[in-house]
Amino acid sequence: MANDSSRDTAEPATPVPQASDPAHGKTPRPAPAPEFTRNLSVSLVAEFRRLAALNGWTKKSKSYKEERKKRFTEWAVDDFETEFGRNANHLETWQRLCRLLDVPAAITLGSIPECHGALREKFVNIVDLVDACKTPGEKPRIFDSEKDLAKYIKRTGKIFPLDKARVNPLLSVFLIDVGLKGGRSGGGGGGGAGRRKRRRMAKAKAAEKAAAEANAAAAKVRLTHDPV
Repeated sequence: MANDSSRDTAEPATPVPQASDPAHGKTPRPAPAPEFTRNLSVSLVAEFRRLAALNGWTKKSKSYKEERKKRFTEWAVDDFETEFGRNANHLETWQRLCRLLDVPAAITLGSIPECHGALREKFVNIVDLVDACKTPGEKPRIFDSEKDLAKYIKRTGKIFPLDKARVNPLLSVFLIDVGLKGGRSGGGGGGGAGRRKRRRMAKAKAAEKAAAEANAAAAKVRLTHDPV
């Protein structure tokens, strides 16, 4: 009896469309981000690198850059307020900031305006400032000028939005304008965003005063020498 080849040869199974098959109009759902708990004793930079690795964010990707700015801002505010609080009327807090940033004779500064003025002469990055507080005896890097700090901020991406820092007067003293395209961005550093403007205004007032004094002196000379 002849063999029935149709019974002996199994027909290939037809593939069943999967719910995640793009060919059938459905895209795979991204895997949920792994749970992340920040280690508060570790630097913000190191913790963000760990978070980026868990989520697969590459350094040049849009997600990496957006998340870095977001996380640095959130974490720096949290850590700063944990360390120093928000009370801008507490002299001891201002004195402590002065000591941390090596302001000469910081403990002898007897008023908040004195501390505030001294800190405006210190150029330091906010992210570096909060990270330094995590290691006893460590000091944040202090830059020679606002320009040097701005270069460092742009190179490292340790940017701090101006609007976020202005909420806390203790933080706002450390702001500068780093001149990023698309608007002003505070990098977190001494000097204050309006420092250059204040200097120009002070110079203009000094020039006006000098001119007025010169005119007064000239008038006095004329009166002295004019014949009666």
